[in-house]
Amino acid sequence: MTRPPDKTLSEAELDALFQAAEAEAPLPSAALFSRALSDAEAVAAQDFAAEPVPDGGLAAPWFARIKRTLGGWSGMSGLAGAATAGLVIGSVSPDMFFEATELVFGPALGASDYLPSLPVVGFDE
Repeated sequence: MTRPPDKTLSEAELDALFQAAEAEAPLPSAALFSRALSDAEAVAAQDFAAEPVPDGGLAAPWFARIKRTLGGWSGMSGLAGAATAGLVIGSVSPDMFFEATELVFGPALGASDYLPSLPVVGFDE
């Protein structure tokens, strides 16, 4: 069926094409089946011996396995930096943190400093 490429098909024509395609289900040839079965038999006949564990495999020391899992020294240094930052942030009390930020950024501003003319319930001065 030849049609000009710019003409669109109606729904009935499309349904007819789909029904024709479903009726002609392609099956693999017998030669393809025989080649696939012969390849499968050849692979099944092979002797698959266990390969030796390469250097750095499961027999490696625990530190080498961790280093390999984290992505080498760059991953380990990132993890060490994050752990150090977490310890420092977790051990510093909020008072010490606010004192340090006041030294760098100046005194903290409250809500009344931003909106002095707006009366806010709960903020008594």
